[in-house]
Amino acid sequence: MLIAVRAEVESVDHWKEKFKTHVELFKSQGVSVAHMGATNDRTVIAIFETNDSDEFVRIFNDPATAEAMAEEVGQQYGQAMAAGMQGDDLAAGHKSLRAAMQAVADALTAHGFAAHTDQRNNQLRIVNNHCPFGDVAIEHPVICAVDRGMVKGMLTAIYGDTSPLTSASLPQGDTFCATTI
Repeated sequence: MLIAVRAEVESVDHWKEKFKTHVELFKSQGVSVAHMGATNDRTVIAIFETNDSDEFVRIFNDPATAEAMAEEVGQQYGQAMAAGMQGDDLAAGHKSLRAAMQAVADALTAHGFAAHTDQRNNQLRIVNNHCPFGDVAIEHPVICAVDRGMVKGMLTAIYGDTSPLTSASLPQGDTFCATTI
């Protein structure tokens, strides 16, 4: 069966490059052939040949898929934010984790998060006392994955590889959001 997906994107070239990295996802959806193209500079289309259309649709609509994609977008944005940092903030690999996390918290605060770092239960975390996404994040918790991705992207650029986890969030009923490293 053939399934067509049309989407509006920010950059067709970026989308085409990222499309190539999703081979394992496509295999899990029963995809044997995938074609991609663009109808203009902001609209892409993908044609998938799958032997299991139900599984394709289930995975395509799975919140975990949306969360993974949102985190990836956040990570790319976080790396772009880190590229804009000045001075000692961008000395990749030359900071302690604590110092790198403080630089990330400062950058998040500059973007409306009112963030700070602390340590709880022997783990470092970034606490956001304000969410610039407001009620949208409560209605659509996938937004939290964008925040987590931003933290991961900035930390990767200025410290190295880390594995941030959302340990508290407004959508989960907490009074603040926290990303634990």
